[in-house]
Amino acid sequence: MLLIAFMGVEAHAVTADEILTDATGRYQTVKSISAQFSMHDNSGMVSGNIVISGDRFHLETSALKVWYDGRTQWTLVTETNEVNVTEPTVEELQQVNPFAIISAFRNNYKASLLKSTANEYKIQLVPISSSGVTSVILQLNRPTLYPKSVEIHSKNTSPIVINVKNVSEGKSLPIGAFMFNQSQYPEAEIIDLR
Repeated sequence: MLLIAFMGVEAHAVTADEILTDATGRYQTVKSISAQFSMHDNSGMVSGNIVISGDRFHLETSALKVWYDGRTQWTLVTETNEVNVTEPTVEELQQVNPFAIISAFRNNYKASLLKSTANEYKIQLVPISSSGVTSVILQLNRPTLYPKSVEIHSKNTSPIVINVKNVSEGKSLPIGAFMFNQSQYPEAEIIDLR
């Protein structure tokens, strides 16, 4: 009887795809999400804040500010006062925005649930097609499904590790919050790389 009961529990075990689908659905229902993060690799560590609304985001660190309106990305490098304007790839967005990896998992990755704890899910993502990224390890807070950490492993480089904390939901934001406003940075040099 215990074996039958155990097999019944196993049959209803949650999968990595189900967890990520639920997480994506949750992100799409909130008006905005704010979080603090730290990101480190072999070149050092940087901390900052990110505000996300759907596919849009605004990120700030001591070295740069990034605005993304869902198509165009503006990156202000504070040291040089230059603004690079691009239309980033999905992979480029995922290296900046930890929530973008989760939202893009279905089209770009095969997900596997790793050994998890009572407080968090641990999921490995392996790219479906060959790219610079070899794997991603996600740790999600179980109750909220918000990321706690993201490890991006790439060929020939050390991993990029993003730790996320103080995630909170907020109000609806205008699209202008995710676009570079040149009047606020009149001395900035604009470099259009599109």
